[in-house]
Amino acid sequence: PQQSNEIAELRVLVHNLQQQLKSAPSRSSGSNSTDSDLRKRLEESESIRERQQKQITELTSKVDSLSSQVNKQHDNLSRQQKTVKKLSKQTGNLTISSPKEPIAGGDIEQLREYLNIEIRQR
Repeated sequence: PQQSNEIAELRVLVHNLQQQLKSAPSRSSGSNSTDSDLRKRLEESESIRERQQKQITELTSKVDSLSSQVNKQHDNLSRQQKTVKKLSKQTGNLTISSPKEPIAGGDIEQLREYLNIEIRQR
């Protein structure tokens, strides 16, 4: 928004300078410095406008890219939410039980036995 205002202001300035150049009466060689000053200001204004236009184009491209990323993330989030709802409906009242006794040392045989007991209990 601010850059748009600046660009609009620069365009008005460029237009005004162009009008001044067109409407200025023919001058003697002594006033050539004024003409060259106006031309220099006009060139500077045009250079600034071009630079800002390039920045706007780059920023627009970045915004488009980020919007695309946000849309993809939103789609992924929606899919994940649907999956969570689906899983919560499927699991119903199932609860995850924790071991009654802590398993020391992580012995594989103890883990197998514990799992077998849990399976039989269900």
